[in-house]
Amino acid sequence: MVLHKLFDAHIIVNAKYDKIGMKCGVNKRKLEQEKNTESANMLKNVTYKKSNTLITAKGKSTLLGQKLFAIGILMAKELDDGSLEAVIPGTFLRKALGRSNGSFYDQIVALVEPQKNKASLLDWRIIYKDRDEQKIEASNVITDVTFHDGRLTLRYNSKIKKYITGLKSNYTVLNLTESLTFTSIYTYRLYEVLKSEMDYQRAVNHSEGPYEVTYGLTDLKLMLGIIDPQENADIAKALKKESPDYDKIEKKAEESGLNKMSNYTDFRRYALERGRKELNKKSSIHVEYEPVRMGRGGKVVSVRFTLTRVGRDKPKEPVAEPKKDIFELVDEVQQLFTEKITASEAKAILEAAEMDMKSVRYAYNLSRKSGHIENIVGWMISAIKNGYTDSAEGSINDAGFEQNSYDFEDLERELNAN
Repeated sequence: MVLHKLFDAHIIVNAKYDKIGMKCGVNKRKLEQEKNTESANMLKNVTYKKSNTLITAKGKSTLLGQKLFAIGILMAKELDDGSLEAVIPGTFLRKALGRSNGSFYDQIVALVEPQKNKASLLDWRIIYKDRDEQKIEASNVITDVTFHDGRLTLRYNSKIKKYITGLKSNYTVLNLTESLTFTSIYTYRLYEVLKSEMDYQRAVNHSEGPYEVTYGLTDLKLMLGIIDPQENADIAKALKKESPDYDKIEKKAEESGLNKMSNYTDFRRYALERGRKELNKKSSIHVEYEPVRMGRGGKVVSVRFTLTRVGRDKPKEPVAEPKKDIFELVDEVQQLFTEKITASEAKAILEAAEMDMKSVRYAYNLSRKSGHIENIVGWMISAIKNGYTDSAEGSINDAGFEQNSYDFEDLERELNAN
């Protein structure tokens, strides 16, 4: 209902500026800028309610699909047959999604038509738990999509209608203005998941924060859509249990090639870090996180988030990059090498470089130019310590390196003890 009123206002704004332009012959570019500014202001601080059941559901979707769903929540109306439908004018979608030109039709086609390695809007299937009714379900979110005469029509699965409209409890209030600015699906999903948890703790504990929440690594990947349960029947079946075996799910995802970020370093770089930076820059949540490790070798089993509310009008301080721990750096060095090296050897290289990955990468790039090197670890340590450069590469060989000065068994024990 809110967006219906906004769209009516949007039409009035367009008509007003068109009338001014015809009457006064004002500079067209300036007039368009003023019109866009007023239209953008109409969206400022618009909020919408989203059921926590849908926020924590598991399933893969696109960023555009999530944004359309958010707008659709505000536009949704119940029809005479009891079904739920949202009719969204294309001109308003362009404004809401930051597109002032170009073909929105092409974007809708790409979203609806099945594509390789990309879920369409009609394929968007989620697994969710309804704690009130003590049941676990898997359902498609949208059953029909139509784009005609500049209007996008979405019809929702009747099974999830109660999670979209008429919400009285178990929901989170989200900011549409913030949501529509995100450029990563991981930022979008993190925003919803973390905002939901933050609001819950605030209501229960009557605290203004900071708030802490820890998610199991596999559970977090499922909520972010990195592991898609609909692509593997065994994963979907495991998730439908009251207490899913996440170790089994992770293993199944790796075996079937679905876990695109099985390495924590990749997950951190492409999902967590990107989401953290964008949330801290654009949203009312300030996010920091750290890995939680267990067992021999310090395997990451979960991620602990620290959340702070940020005043909407309060300027944010620049956020320093979080310092990587030794395990992440070791992972990064091992991934850098095409040769197989142990964790203790990677740690010895890092120590020689004083934990500076830039120096490690530079030395490794030099090694690629030097032909076959039998003792790559010793070569790297000497190259880093002696400051070899491209101009000196002709004199480099693998004789007399300092590898023997390192007790790799001691290093291994030290690494496991951290």
